[in-house]
Amino acid sequence: MGVFVYRGPLPSDSDMFRGRTDELRRLLRLCQREVEGYVIVYGGRQMGKTSLLLRLESQLPDTVRTCRLDFQGLPGATPLQVFTYLARRIGEGLPHLDAATTGPVVRDAPSLIEFLGWAMDHPETGQVVLLLEELGALPPGSREDLAHVLRSVFTNRFDSFGQALTRLMVVLAGGIELYELAATQVSPLQNICEPIYLSDLSEQDAVDLVRDGVVSLGMAFQEGEDWGREVF
Repeated sequence: MGVFVYRGPLPSDSDMFRGRTDELRRLLRLCQREVEGYVIVYGGRQMGKTSLLLRLESQLPDTVRTCRLDFQGLPGATPLQVFTYLARRIGEGLPHLDAATTGPVVRDAPSLIEFLGWAMDHPETGQVVLLLEELGALPPGSREDLAHVLRSVFTNRFDSFGQALTRLMVVLAGGIELYELAATQVSPLQNICEPIYLSDLSEQDAVDLVRDGVVSLGMAFQEGEDWGREVF
C-alpha cells in the first residue's frame, strides 16, 4: 500500500486522518448529553464519513455504548428485514440483554419501538449511540419506514412507557438520500435532526497530509511543506 493510497475507511488511530476536528468535537458533545435531537452527517462518497464515525466510537467514554450499522449488505430489504436487522445488531452490541431469547419479537414498526424501549430500559444498558450508515442502499420505502420509526422514538421519548429512550442517540451518515428524508415539512426526519456537513479538507490539512506523506519517504520537512502547497 502506498503512502497516499488507502481503500475503505481509515482505522480510528490512523495518522492519515486529517481535519474534521470541529465535526468530531461537536459529535462527541452531542453524544454525551441528554438527547435533544438526532444528527445527520452529510457527505459525498469518499468524504470520510465512516472514518469519522470510527474515530467517534473510539473517543467516546466506556459509559457510552455504540452500535454501528451499515445497510450496504441489505439491498432490496423489506421494512421488516430492516427492523429485524436493527434489533439483531443492537442485541449483539448489548450482550447483557440476551435479546435472542428474552427480547420482544420484532414483527413490525410498533414491535421494533417496543424492542428499543425494552433494550434501553435494562439497568446495564446506560447511554447508547446508534450509528446508521448507507441508508441509500435500502429501497425508498424501507428507508422511509425506518425514518418514521426513528421519528416516533424521538417524539415519544418522554412518555411514561418510553422514558428510557431519552438515552438513545441516533447518528445517520449519508448523502442525498438523507436530505430527502429531512429537508421538507413532510419529511419524517424534518426538525428532529441536527445537520453536520462534511466539506473538503482545508488547505492546511491537505498540505499537512501531503507533507507528512513525502517526509515519511525521506523528503526534508520544509521541502515537503513547499511541495504540498504546490500540489494543493
